Amino acid sequence: MYRAYREYFNQIAPEWHTKVSKEPLPLRDYLLRFGISPGDHVLDIGAGTGRVTLHLIDIVGPKGKVVAEDISDRMLELAKYILNGRSAYFTCSDACALSF
Repeated sequence: MYRAYREYFNQIAPEWHTKVSKEPLPLRDYLLRFGISPGDHVLDIGAGTGRVTLHLIDIVGPKGKVVAEDISDRMLELAKYILNGRSAYFTCSDACALSF
């Protein structure tokens, strides 16, 4: 199953932003409702192209840490490009089998 998901998301990675629906609330405001604060360490499971990761980096600030996890290496490649050097750690893995 892992391989099928990975292949699917690798295939659709370039068009992902056109397939994602818009939230009723601004994304940053939505994330703040979870109590994420400066200095927190956050795991973004299914990070995709980094749309949520970008906001998480801004919220946790330079003393925080964001790990962007996704099953698709192509999604993470796009996330790295979109985030343009912003501080995040990336891991291409199956979220059901994380080592941490």
